[in-house]
Amino acid sequence: MAGETTNFASHKLLQQNIQELYSSRLLSDIVLLSEDKHEHPCHRAILAAHSDFFKSKLMATETSMLTVPVAAPIMHHLLKFLYFGEYDETITPDIALGVLKEARGFGINAIRSEDMAPLIIRGTTFHNCLTILTNPELEHHDYIAQKVCEFVGRSMLELLLNENSFSKLTHVSRKLMILLVGIVSRICTNAQDADLVVRFLVEWAQVDSACDLLKDCKQWQWIGADETTPLRESMDDDEFKKEWHIPNVKQLLTSSDDLPVRYVHGKFFDWCVRLDHGSEGKLRIVYESAQETSPTPDLCLMRFPAAMFAWQVIYKGTNVFHERPVFICFPQNVSLHWSTTLPVSASELTDDDEISIICQMVENPLVSLILYHFSSDLATTVKNEDILNRLPHIEFRCVSSYMLFKQHVQGN
Repeated sequence: MAGETTNFASHKLLQQNIQELYSSRLLSDIVLLSEDKHEHPCHRAILAAHSDFFKSKLMATETSMLTVPVAAPIMHHLLKFLYFGEYDETITPDIALGVLKEARGFGINAIRSEDMAPLIIRGTTFHNCLTILTNPELEHHDYIAQKVCEFVGRSMLELLLNENSFSKLTHVSRKLMILLVGIVSRICTNAQDADLVVRFLVEWAQVDSACDLLKDCKQWQWIGADETTPLRESMDDDEFKKEWHIPNVKQLLTSSDDLPVRYVHGKFFDWCVRLDHGSEGKLRIVYESAQETSPTPDLCLMRFPAAMFAWQVIYKGTNVFHERPVFICFPQNVSLHWSTTLPVSASELTDDDEISIICQMVENPLVSLILYHFSSDLATTVKNEDILNRLPHIEFRCVSSYMLFKQHVQGN
């Protein structure tokens, strides 16, 4: 304990000595001139020790003044860190992002995104969140961007009701908009919510209609697209696996027992799939259903779960599946089965053959919201969107089967 007290006292004294040097500008031998012509006297050795940019600049010249295109408040906080190794707790999120931007430009690796994150996240409010969200530097810091998008996404329905906020949101990048849609889709619970979000995104994407938006958003890089999706054997089994290994596949497919089943685990749904063989004798992956991972009453996206599936099928040591990813969607309370045929003939299987299946799945909550939007007022949808001719087959079948189911329930 005594040693810790001594170290703390020594550290405090060192900080005081540096503070005196910094405040008095004693022995300062270089002046940084910020973009607003504000002068920042400092020490060449301090700058060179932290930044290769400054080291090369200062070694190449004996000048006593160096102009840098940085705003004075950002330069102030940048220099404070270089001298003291800590941040001023009063720093605002926009200034903090400015410090991160200049640190990247100057090659100051001691200024880290994770150290600045708490200051930005704590300082995010309803009134400044869109300014932070549209700061170009945000996209370079994934964790901070995720947290800011979570804040904005939870407030997005309210923000879209304000004309100025609506306009600011139209300038958000696609990368961040994907994060926002993933958050706001968790709070849309009625036709008004879905309509508000879809209408905004049609304008943001600069497309003519929601049908165009639906087709466009299938090309977006939704979260999870670059990862292998966890699978599990049953809903009661918490052990996730990257690969579904099926030994003695011929025996399983010809037995009267239940065929192999797995649940592909997503952020919003658990997708039930099984392996069997169709009438043409080829093995196939059958998509049975999508069950909410966290059931929430009246959540819009639960009406039409939607996802893209890409498969690897390892048979006799070779990946035999080379088809494009397939889009799958289910209408709520309607029994529709979709399947993907594999290039493996059931008749060619031997008793010892085994198959390994690896899934890459990414859910698309925007497709779910758009289809909810279409089904909430089908008469208007048919009139304005021409879904009879423009809606893709799977989505059209989902909407029409859901409406038939709804009419049947209402008729009874």
